[in-house]
Amino acid sequence: MRWIISAAGAVCLALLGMWGCAAETAAAPEAAALPGYAPFLNVPQELIDVELASLSIQEKAALLVWEEGRPDGTLHPADCGGQVVHSAAQLSIGASRSLSGLKPGLMPVDEWSGKMRFPSWEGILAISDDSLQQRISRAYLRESAAMGASWLALPGYLGDGSAIIPPASKVEDQLRWVNRINEQGLLPLAAYCKDEALFAMDSSLANQRSLHYHGQLMEAGLAGIWLDRAAPANLILPLFRQQLQFDGLVISSAGTAEDALAFWKAGGDIAVLPYGEAGQSITLFSRAVEKGGLSIAELDRRAGRVLRAMHWSGHQRLTRAGSDGKQVLEAGFISSKEEKAEKEVALPKAEFLKAPVWDYWRYWARVKSIVLAANPGQAVPLEPGREEWQILHLPGSTFDFAFEDALSHYVPVQTVRTWAEVAQAKRLIILLDGYLLSAEDARRIRGWSQEAGVPPVVVNLGLPANLQQLGKDMAVLQTFGSTDTDRRASAQILFGGLGAEGRLPFTYSADFLIGQGEQTAAERLGKLPPAAMGIAPERLVGIDAIVQTAIDEGAFPGAQVLVAKDGQVIYEKAFGAHTYEGKAAVQPTDIFDLASITKVAATTLLAMQAYDSAWLEPKSRLRDVLDLPSGSKLRNLKLERLMTHQSGLQPHLPVIPYLLAREEDNNDCHLYFCREGSKDFPWPVAPGFFFANEYRERIWDDVQQLRSRRTRYRYSDANFYLVQQVLERQAGAPLDVLAEERFYQRLGLRATGFNPWRSVPLSNVVPTEEDKVWRHQLVHGYVHDETAALLGGVAGHAGLFSNARELAVLFQLLLNEGTYGGERYFSAEAVAQFTTARYGNHRGLGFDKPEEEELEAGDFPKAAGKQLFGHTGFTGTCAWADPQEGLIYIFLSNRIYPDRNNRKLFDLRVRERVHEVVYDALGSAAPYWPALQ
Repeated sequence: MRWIISAAGAVCLALLGMWGCAAETAAAPEAAALPGYAPFLNVPQELIDVELASLSIQEKAALLVWEEGRPDGTLHPADCGGQVVHSAAQLSIGASRSLSGLKPGLMPVDEWSGKMRFPSWEGILAISDDSLQQRISRAYLRESAAMGASWLALPGYLGDGSAIIPPASKVEDQLRWVNRINEQGLLPLAAYCKDEALFAMDSSLANQRSLHYHGQLMEAGLAGIWLDRAAPANLILPLFRQQLQFDGLVISSAGTAEDALAFWKAGGDIAVLPYGEAGQSITLFSRAVEKGGLSIAELDRRAGRVLRAMHWSGHQRLTRAGSDGKQVLEAGFISSKEEKAEKEVALPKAEFLKAPVWDYWRYWARVKSIVLAANPGQAVPLEPGREEWQILHLPGSTFDFAFEDALSHYVPVQTVRTWAEVAQAKRLIILLDGYLLSAEDARRIRGWSQEAGVPPVVVNLGLPANLQQLGKDMAVLQTFGSTDTDRRASAQILFGGLGAEGRLPFTYSADFLIGQGEQTAAERLGKLPPAAMGIAPERLVGIDAIVQTAIDEGAFPGAQVLVAKDGQVIYEKAFGAHTYEGKAAVQPTDIFDLASITKVAATTLLAMQAYDSAWLEPKSRLRDVLDLPSGSKLRNLKLERLMTHQSGLQPHLPVIPYLLAREEDNNDCHLYFCREGSKDFPWPVAPGFFFANEYRERIWDDVQQLRSRRTRYRYSDANFYLVQQVLERQAGAPLDVLAEERFYQRLGLRATGFNPWRSVPLSNVVPTEEDKVWRHQLVHGYVHDETAALLGGVAGHAGLFSNARELAVLFQLLLNEGTYGGERYFSAEAVAQFTTARYGNHRGLGFDKPEEEELEAGDFPKAAGKQLFGHTGFTGTCAWADPQEGLIYIFLSNRIYPDRNNRKLFDLRVRERVHEVVYDALGSAAPYWPALQ
């Protein structure tokens, strides 16, 4: 007969411990009858007597020996009572044998497989949302039972291995947990017991408190206690059996067969031996009984306890799942469009174990258990920007780039491994990933803080014992796991992509008390897996197929696609290459020429701020905000007419003569262009191609003479050139400087701006057209739009470059009704005023919106409504936001490479079809709570 016990996560069982040999070799006296509080002790004695009668001395001894499983977590043939495995991911139960139909046991803690894991019990207790905590806890118990578990570690016992007794309120919680675990047919286990005050038996106040605490647990129904390897062996009988009257199982690790024998002689029940050592221990114990070193009656008493626990858990437990040794948790959501999408759904056991909605709940359980344990000066959320942060991974810590990758969405990062490398750092995050701090480490942390003059930021992944070395004079973020989710969520919490909601479940030091934890809100764009937002990941794979097919058919060489829902990026992917011929793959950080998206991502944003300042009113006429000649036909045009393309102005600016000029005219620098930049030719159109200042100024003169033919809808770049003039002349600064200072820099954007050739490596800029007509070169890092190029790369209608990630930040600012990162950029009224169609056509002020005919024709998703706002760009771009769904969709491509006449993007309806996939995926994995039928 074997019992299988899993040792992972929450109880942190150190299975290489050794039970010290006791000097006393005489057999322990038989214990008197004990109260028997644990429910498993109610199994009828008659049943146990029959079972014992069928067993030999060696078989009875085998019940008291557990053995470590293989390092890979699988079972192995062994003639012992049970095995301890470190992971329940790939158990092969079929190999184990049983007696009298008893099924082998399993003690789950926090890890069923590498793919789907609950947080530790300590993490569950850190969740401040009581309702979620209770739901997660109940689900955990249900799954443990469905997996065929026998044992479950008591959450938070002695602070998960510390010697700190919880306060009375938390003790009450633990007593309820003992009952809950028993109610599921599981055996509650306290591990490890290492309380020196308890072992002292000196009647001190600390000793009395510990006795009272353990007595409460045992009276509530505790089934077993796992003693720390350093616990005094000679206290088992006087302390546990006599003073505490505990009749449950006493367990400990043993390094050798001799250590195990000493433990049994001292009164212990189950000794855990290293892998492969059980046989010798069973033989040694059997011989000791046969020679009278331990009485048959005492052997039967201890073997009987084990049999009772086996019978009790096996009788009440569901039949075992996953006996083929495969992982038992797979993927699959119930769609919100199906009938079973209620709050709680009863499922057969097979479906219950495979329900992918566990991904949703486990993900949020981990995120919501993260605790901002200290935050001096309200430093967190930190400010994003262009200044580099150093991330210190101390030697010996887990080295994983998930944290850095998530952090790089907000700031540039550099990873270092030694204190010497951070001596001059001004912005430092110390990442403790499975690393146990020493006193010297703590001294260095404070030394750096004193030298830098700022509190350090410490992210402590999975080892709350480190809190004893840290203090509230530094920003401390505590997780209760060290998974990819913990790492990425921690990085986002630091910069406001997620909020911190957890509270410390126990007291760890004078600075870190139970219930402590600062609450912060998500105030910047974050990134979560689709399932965490109720969207089935498989419903988004259609995006990949559409975009890759378009690349294969020559619609564009490269693209970026991003989807954000309710402030969280749920899909972000780069496709293809910069050119068809090149090998430079498009990266998520590469930037594209946004073309006409400039109208809303620069010019309109500044106009909204001007609106809030009350000097720009949509109904204002140009003569009120711009110094125009008395004879100009533009004087009476209203700004709302310009920003809704209702002015009747010609589509393009009056620049035809300059566009007809050829490169050969540039040699003598006598007309429009010159090969070299100078005072007279200061405006770069492309490398070796500079525009004359005289003629640039003449563009403005010629625009002032334009006529408005009819006040009907007519899309025109001239409209936003005029809005640019209004904004620049009122502010006394050029458009690019205004947008940078008022938005991009404050928002922490690093890749968004005009004329990237000045500051961005061209390897990070996706080229546009191979211009064989005018510039006679590849347009790369310079604006493609010819009029914007003549204006120096900065125009109200074109010239902005960015990537999908940063463009999404600008649209999240709009969905947030003008706030981002805790700052207000413009009012909610301004957002409503500019994004609503109320000016005589389908457009808002600056923003494009769907027309009724477009919705009917399928140019927009069926589920999208008129609340949608955004813009498209000539280069193959679009950005759309839906305030009703909290949805952002960004598509960037260079469809005009190598030729602007390539219309496959439109013919294949790539942007529209991707948009449709996004809407079809909404609500495809609505969360529900699985329940066993």
